[in-house]
Amino acid sequence: MNRLYKGIIIFFLFILGVFILRENYISYTKTSKTNIDYSESITASQTTFSDNKLKDDLGAQFLVKEETLHNELEEGEIQKEIERVRSFFYRYGAVLSGTEEIIVRKARECGGDYRLLIGIAGNESGLGRIPYKLYNPYGYLNGVQYSSWEESINTLSCEISRVHLAPCNNELRCVINRYAGNDDTDKELWIKNVTWFMNQV
Repeated sequence: MNRLYKGIIIFFLFILGVFILRENYISYTKTSKTNIDYSESITASQTTFSDNKLKDDLGAQFLVKEETLHNELEEGEIQKEIERVRSFFYRYGAVLSGTEEIIVRKARECGGDYRLLIGIAGNESGLGRIPYKLYNPYGYLNGVQYSSWEESINTLSCEISRVHLAPCNNELRCVINRYAGNDDTDKELWIKNVTWFMNQV
């Protein structure tokens, strides 16, 4: 009888051991699969990150190249404008020769039209031949006495562009109304003369 009980107990323990081993194996298998899936997920994320970074890098390079091209084209236009002014000053024998680049760049920088600045200088002083004040080709009454053409043009080209030309979108009638105010300037003649000089550039 004792042998029977012992046999039953041994059999029961054997079955229990098999069951425990089976559960451990199933648990290990699930864990392994989970780890494999997790690794694959990491790899996929890394790939996506690399792709996005590559796109960002290519996008940044494209923007840099586009900006560089834009700057080169703009600089090309500036050089053409400078050459037009230089050629006109040479034909006219203007004492302002040598200030072409200042006029063009300051006009662009401050919202004006370089041709309109030249038109004003032409009407007000014959491009510097008969200035109202020394080194004041624009006839601009700001109470300042300048010491050279370069100094006055460097300052006044921007100031006139910013204060008078840009707010008027470079429209002549608006400009003369701001520029001359309520004085007795013949505004129609002013517009005619300025337009003539502008058309020579």
